[in-house]
Amino acid sequence: MMLPKSNKMPDLSHLDPLISGFLTAIIGFRGDQLTQKERLYIRVFVRLANKALTEYSVARNLVEAEINEMTRSSEEMERDGRQLYFLGIVDHMENCINATRRLFHFLDVIKSEKRHGGKLRLDRLIRRMIEAQSRDIVNIRDCIEHLDEQIQKSEKFGPIMLSFSDDDESIEIADSTIRFVDLALVLKYFHKLSLQWLDDFCKTPHKRDE
Repeated sequence: MMLPKSNKMPDLSHLDPLISGFLTAIIGFRGDQLTQKERLYIRVFVRLANKALTEYSVARNLVEAEINEMTRSSEEMERDGRQLYFLGIVDHMENCINATRRLFHFLDVIKSEKRHGGKLRLDRLIRRMIEAQSRDIVNIRDCIEHLDEQIQKSEKFGPIMLSFSDDDESIEIADSTIRFVDLALVLKYFHKLSLQWLDDFCKTPHKRDE
């Protein structure tokens, strides 16, 4: 188990919260210009984007706490005990990766809805930037979810839980890894899409002339 020596996770706390827009999507009677499926997809997508960002931020805060813990003197640890944050980091990173993987799936189904009259904006550049990172995220998520199969078919196996790379710039398990900077970039683009789609959801369609 490799503990972090430095915090290389980009700070995403500056991103605007998605909760207020999510509540509008849940209880508001809007989105008439969108297809029925799009109105449902937005609700799930924004919730997952918010979840992924929240889990990422909690994991990052725990990394900071772990690093600070290691700077405490032996006298302090003997007096107050040693706090271990790594398992919490692993749990929240797993939640973040799982939510992010689901976001890729909903991005695909929202794209397919375009063929059925879908109106949600989907900037091609943003889509390509997101999809460029999909392989690493899908691979590491699949390794987490199918860990039993990985153990069965391999005589030599690496860490059985998410672990930090030697340079603290990535999270890894078995032969799968993803850089924090890439994960953060994907989360920022999913956040940007969420804001765009909430704006589309809240638009009031123009009334036809009587």
